Amino acid sequence: MDKPGGFSKHFWRSHGMARACGVRLSAEVASGRLRHSDVAQMVAECCLCPRGTRCADWLATDAPGNRVPPGWCPLAPRLTALCPRAPAAG
Repeated sequence: MDKPGGFSKHFWRSHGMARACGVRLSAEVASGRLRHSDVAQMVAECCLCPRGTRCADWLATDAPGNRVPPGWCPLAPRLTALCPRAPAAG
């Protein structure tokens, strides 16, 4: 796990993961799909994730903004649900 106190790093890392998947967290808050507290919870989950280096490496790859979040990411289920290309349930 990364050192405690790296909230800023995890804020940007969680937003970067969302952007890589085609999701803009600020737009989701503005649309009402997410609350500010939801985003804060996502950042907190990112802070607790032990795969920070792996995440940084994944984010550093040159790929378009419509990637599927990696299964090892604790934010993957929520980001997948927010993705515009997510399949409809049912």
